[in-house]
Amino acid sequence: MLEFVATDSVRDKAPYYLYSTQLRLIFHRLFSRQPQRPVVGLLNYCTSGGSLEFLRRPSVVQTFGVDNWPLFLMSSTGKSTNSLVAGLWLSIFHRLSILLRDGNAYDTFQSLFDAAVCAYHKDNVYELLNECKARAYSHRVWELEFGFQNPKQSSKDPWHTDLRDCLLATENGEPNLGVLRELQHAYTSGEAFRVVHRDKAKAVMKNHQFANHPTRPGHVIVWARHLDSSRRNAQGSWWSHIPHSRPYKCTIEAMQGDISEADLASIVLEAFSSIARPEFACGINSGISLASVVQTLGS
Repeated sequence: MLEFVATDSVRDKAPYYLYSTQLRLIFHRLFSRQPQRPVVGLLNYCTSGGSLEFLRRPSVVQTFGVDNWPLFLMSSTGKSTNSLVAGLWLSIFHRLSILLRDGNAYDTFQSLFDAAVCAYHKDNVYELLNECKARAYSHRVWELEFGFQNPKQSSKDPWHTDLRDCLLATENGEPNLGVLRELQHAYTSGEAFRVVHRDKAKAVMKNHQFANHPTRPGHVIVWARHLDSSRRNAQGSWWSHIPHSRPYKCTIEAMQGDISEADLASIVLEAFSSIARPEFACGINSGISLASVVQTLGS
């Protein structure tokens, strides 16, 4: 069974390459018989990105002309990372159902993939969030216990909420470095957390979470995000103006190492490289990536 599988340098791992080899054989025979027939595939399994490599490898392109195959392949992750359980299935088929329902002939397979990937990263933001939180935190925030004046109101973890909302502030699925830098500046400048005397904070405490100051009796530290933490003010900022307050400056530190202050954008990029990230590859000269989804599937 494994006689036709490329086993150079893989030795006992040859079975790992069996499925990819079978796929390449199937595609080769299919396009040899029907070179103009478009094929769209979604590979939804761990390390599935490795099964796209033949479409990019110069020797394969030159020998078999795969760049002319009308083949559009998507993978739920890269060649060396595991896939999430649902993977890219839900995002792709949700977007596909909308296209087929609305009949928009201008949506291409490339735009279908791009929109699905953006939705995928937002729907599964917890994976990136957990990787980031395993790498960085703010000790000055972590040591405080935030809550609302009304004990029946559910409290939120400020660091978790701020970081999650920054990761969700993306238009293409990639981390928005500008928003991440704004968050780090808000923490280090004291814009995100404010110190105020309890007697002067009564009105603010109705709509903001706060914690008792660890060293200054009678003072509280207010998390300057509104009760509706997703709301921005007229200037586009998450942070409310807290009257009679002073900044409570917080650094963002790496969980490991001797770095006193970590660069949040770099931390997030490192975490992003470690999670499942969908990819695509196609016969670039065939025009399949720019073909209309509706017209192709309807023909």
